[in-house]
Amino acid sequence: MNLSLLNNRLLTALLVTCLMSLSAASVKADNELANAGFETPDASFGDTADAGAPWDDFGAPETRFTTSTIARTDNQSLKTFGPFDFIGAGTGATQQIPAEENSPYQAEIYAQHITGDALDGGNFGVFKIEFLDANMDFVGGLGEPAGTPLVGFNVFESEPINSDTPLDTWTALDASGFSPAGTEFVRAVLVQVQLGDGQDNFTGGAIYWDDAFVMKGVPGDYDLDGDTDGTDFLVWQRGESPDGGSEFELDLWQTNYGAMTPSLAAVSVPEPTSAALIMLATALMLNGSRNRQR
Repeated sequence: MNLSLLNNRLLTALLVTCLMSLSAASVKADNELANAGFETPDASFGDTADAGAPWDDFGAPETRFTTSTIARTDNQSLKTFGPFDFIGAGTGATQQIPAEENSPYQAEIYAQHITGDALDGGNFGVFKIEFLDANMDFVGGLGEPAGTPLVGFNVFESEPINSDTPLDTWTALDASGFSPAGTEFVRAVLVQVQLGDGQDNFTGGAIYWDDAFVMKGVPGDYDLDGDTDGTDFLVWQRGESPDGGSEFELDLWQTNYGAMTPSLAAVSVPEPTSAALIMLATALMLNGSRNRQR
């Protein structure tokens, strides 16, 4: 066995492991949701009819189960299916966390439907974030009072998972939006909708959900790309920022110019242990390369 070749392979594996650990650590550190992977309650001995605290279930009972049958990461996911109501209905889970006003929020969850229990007809699922006031009512839109029904709701929704979504593949559902003045909470919502025709005719399908994520971005990031830079100024200048290019938004942009979301900052400045391991692995690889050239 060529020891130099073996050393290089081991060092390469070390370097890749360090980078993967660093990336995973930064993502987990930024997530503001708890039980994001639905690892509780324990479903190792069979599906459990509960999304698990601090998620709150809604819709017909026993249409949500934590399951160990399928998981994107770790051991469990959440399975939802339609309530088979004759006019159609939704089922899902929500989790609310404290939020700051006038800030960008980004959210994501992974979802899939599988061969043998695929979504059919018009059935679909989405992931949403909703901005709420201190009374847990929807924050009104610009010029609208809080709680105004069907007007001014600050709700931001992902593209759906539906019958057109590839089977047996985890698909990222992303939602992002700005918290308006008066925001006290952001609520993450996963929902599956099953449509009925009023005559007890249904189409079926289940959705598996895993790795939910909500993160507060940096103020002034009007294009929601994770940092506050010149592109955001152009968005503000065109009047396409949330408040239509207000002076307050310009102040936010100026104050936070150059700022990045924690995940981007973590990638740019690795934590000391990971950075040291990466430097060590790289230095040893370079040294091995020099030795071979002599």
